[in-house]
Amino acid sequence: MRAGRGAAVDRDTLRVRIDAWTQAGIISPEQAARILAHEAPASSPVSESAPRPDRRARLAEVVGYVGAAFALGAIGLLLAETWADLLPWARVTLAALLTVVALASGGLVVRRSGPSLHRLAGVLWTSGIAGVAWLSGVLATDVLALPERSIALAVGLPAAVVGGVLLALGRHVLVQVATLVALGVSAVATVMMIAPLPPGPNAYGVLVLGGGVTWALAGAGGWLGPRMSAELSGGAVALIGTQILAASDRPLLALAVGVLTAGLLVAASLPGQRVHLLFLGALGLFVTVPRLVFALFADTLGAPATLLTTGVLLILLATGLGRVRRSQGAHEVPQVRPGQEVGHG
Repeated sequence: MRAGRGAAVDRDTLRVRIDAWTQAGIISPEQAARILAHEAPASSPVSESAPRPDRRARLAEVVGYVGAAFALGAIGLLLAETWADLLPWARVTLAALLTVVALASGGLVVRRSGPSLHRLAGVLWTSGIAGVAWLSGVLATDVLALPERSIALAVGLPAAVVGGVLLALGRHVLVQVATLVALGVSAVATVMMIAPLPPGPNAYGVLVLGGGVTWALAGAGGWLGPRMSAELSGGAVALIGTQILAASDRPLLALAVGVLTAGLLVAASLPGQRVHLLFLGALGLFVTVPRLVFALFADTLGAPATLLTTGVLLILLATGLGRVRRSQGAHEVPQVRPGQEVGHG
């Protein structure tokens, strides 16, 4: 990205491009800040007396966080004292007002450039999603008096819809996580409502596993904003689903699926050099492999032999992962011949 020798980089143009990449989810706000810091020596000189835009943005972010902390503290004290005395429509009005303020504030901040304000917009919009869930809960319980089994769906579904819209607009990590939580609550609540009998671990395990895999694949395709966080959260949810399945009447099959899922995460980290998938898959293997070995050989080999077998397998696994990690690091180092510079597209 750095311009060639003798060519100056227009810092304003560079900032506009980086902001566009950040909004599109191509790079994270932290990467944007590092790129700007790296390109600063090649950019046009800035007067010492002129205020730096990034400093103003960071100051605005800090002030926003402090103001939000004071506001939340005051609201919490107010609600603790007066919530029980408020009429149902007064509770709805208060929840709606706070939700609209959070969403509107995030909408105003997200239009500004800079990674600091980008993070602040994500926090405000995540608070807005929580406000939507709160508002939906108040409507479901105090106004509509819905059955208890319907309240979770009435809370999760509106929050998931609003989160999906905000995720399409801003593509923030916090909004992404809040949307995933809302979708998970909605899916579990839907299963509880439509099932004639209370679902067992198999139903919840398959639901969580399938949801995590779907989320990770959508994140890898760039549909959910920041790719790394989407892949991490989806993969983690999928591994949790395998552990839920392991509590069923067929633990061996569930643990085998867990090992397969973790192995696929490790394999998916190799082509694109996604180190986060490597560590997540390794963690899944370290959790699942000992349980599978105990389930298979505890009765035949005995506890000491089973522990020894598990330890040997984990040592081999750690050695293999270490070799893969070193090979990834070798691929990341560009090979430059003496007297030749690396070109940037």
